[in-house]
Amino acid sequence: MELTYFKAHDYRNIGECNISFAPGVNLLLGENAQGKTNVMEGIYLFSRGKSHRGASDREMVRFGASGFSLEIGYKNEREAHSLGYVFYNGDSRRTRDGIRLERITEMLGNFRSVLFCPDHLTLVKGGPEERRRFLDIGISGADSAYIKYYSSYKHALEQRNALLRRASRGEAPDQNELLCWSHLLAEYASYLYIYRSRYCDDISRYASLYLGEISGGEKLSLR
Repeated sequence: MELTYFKAHDYRNIGECNISFAPGVNLLLGENAQGKTNVMEGIYLFSRGKSHRGASDREMVRFGASGFSLEIGYKNEREAHSLGYVFYNGDSRRTRDGIRLERITEMLGNFRSVLFCPDHLTLVKGGPEERRRFLDIGISGADSAYIKYYSSYKHALEQRNALLRRASRGEAPDQNELLCWSHLLAEYASYLYIYRSRYCDDISRYASLYLGEISGGEKLSLR
């Protein structure tokens, strides 16, 4: 997959930009606070569906503007496509090749990219939640079906926990409802486990291969 261009208007500290990319390695050079990291954030937004820095749409609007727009062009193995993201006056709109996408899940999996930044060192230094989040983001970009299972899992977890909180306050929960949500939670959790396990096996093979090439034969495994 090849990124061909990136356009932004009133995004972060960027008033207007139109960057074309050539095949192979591309470097962004500039002084501090010129917007290099913002360009990376804008590009990766199309892979993840939202800012990797945890910013809301409103927080990404240039000071004094009423909204922003982003667009990328890319080529996959067969043809060229474009993705757009517009946020104005509190409303957001996503498009693929000019056609509106109703849900964020429809955008995921179209443009695939990998981002590495200093914050990712928490994969090693941080707790298991950081590693699960890394897997969730990676799998969602590779297989859009995963996000549906993940959303269902989160919904079942929230409903079950709400019943348990009511029970902790002395209210008697509906046992059938609690059992139903617990069964659904276990079912969707099993899907997440299978997806995560397979994904970890896949990246383990590639990580071991590439580390061996650059380190003179050192071994790496993930499990």
